[in-house]
Amino acid sequence: MPVPAWDADEASRIKKAAEAWMEEHRPAGYTPTAVEDEKMSILRTRQQRAWRTKDMFAWQQIHLAILCLAMGSFRRFRRLVGTL
Repeated sequence: MPVPAWDADEASRIKKAAEAWMEEHRPAGYTPTAVEDEKMSILRTRQQRAWRTKDMFAWQQIHLAILCLAMGSFRRFRRLVGTL
């Protein structure tokens, strides 16, 4: 599999779109668990490192992990709130 070339403009566009999606889909009253918060912090640190080293493949993989974590966290929160 070829490694994608670094494209800061594309990475910024993707990041802004994903952050907008996460903000739009964040359930009202949502707060991450300590474990979720720690995982997100680790992923964001790794993403910053990939940005600095211009490793687009790593950046994309970490970005997808951030989105998946957010989606799972939002789903978990909705299930918990729905049972109250």
